[in-house]
Amino acid sequence: MSEIVTGQVVCVRKGRGKGRFYAVTGMEKGLCLLCNGEDRPLSHPKGKNPLHLRKTRVCLAASCLKTDKQLQAALQVFSCRKNGSEGEPACPNRT
Repeated sequence: MSEIVTGQVVCVRKGRGKGRFYAVTGMEKGLCLLCNGEDRPLSHPKGKNPLHLRKTRVCLAASCLKTDKQLQAALQVFSCRKNGSEGEPACPNRT
């Protein structure tokens, strides 16, 4: 499995943010630093174990990671996708 890189869009598989999409803004002490521009702004990223994340094939440009508004706009495409029913998360928990 390839490593997670800065700018990559990931989906949280475990924890309170399960099913939500975030952008990786860096790595620190073996944790991925995640932001979404809303409840997790660029000024206060969340540290998350990489094993609890599911990578996507999308990697955001550095220009999308400059402000919270730009980050929100870039991630809005992912948060709008649903699996069908309203109660299911946008990203299913795959192993």
